[in-house]
Amino acid sequence: MAPSLDIRASAAPDAPIVARVTKHRHLEVLQGIAKLVGERARRRACAQACRGYGDVLLRQEDPLEWARDKMAAAACMAENVIWWNVALPDGRSGWVSAKDLR
Repeated sequence: MAPSLDIRASAAPDAPIVARVTKHRHLEVLQGIAKLVGERARRRACAQACRGYGDVLLRQEDPLEWARDKMAAAACMAENVIWWNVALPDGRSGWVSAKDLR
């Protein structure tokens, strides 16, 4: 049986599962922006890390800082801070943790 990806009703690891899809299946991201959950300070730190990790100029000018941001963003994903709202093939939508999209 192929590994599956849980799609949840809201951006929380304990939210009800609304669907399961096969991992590596293409899902459309809705809204185009991730939702960060948890304590405010943690959300802010994760937002900063994600901005730094996505900064191509920073990668060229300060590779060490970029690498720190990359590691911090990976920690945010592992801690279920970053969630994406996705469209399912049947037209419904749900939320998936960035942790599960790796």
